Amino acid sequence: VCSYGISNQFTLAFDTHKFEARYSDTLLGPLPQAADLYRERSPIFRVDQIVDPLIVFQGTDDNVVPQAQADTLVAALKRRGVPHEYHLFEGEGHGWRRPETIDAYFRATLAFLEQHVLFT
Repeated sequence: VCSYGISNQFTLAFDTHKFEARYSDTLLGPLPQAADLYRERSPIFRVDQIVDPLIVFQGTDDNVVPQAQADTLVAALKRRGVPHEYHLFEGEGHGWRRPETIDAYFRATLAFLEQHVLFT
């Protein structure tokens, strides 16, 4: 289950809002010195190792982890034929606020886990 997750640390370092702009530096170190660690912590560079089904959730108005992060990961999963679901929540940001989104998130997560994990 991937909820508003980072797929590429490099692009996130340059495509997030001002408040989070140096967060990756704090966690991983500054670029270019920490480039190897950024690559290691970016699932997009190891997408060939993802073989199990994955459900991805993203808000269209997320300015912490932009939608492009999820779009890129989902496109790579699709190219590789990895079973996945992509749920894009219109108007939601980094975390869910609307009751209907929260409900949809938990229902989709439960259905996905029942199908792919709990009863296989």
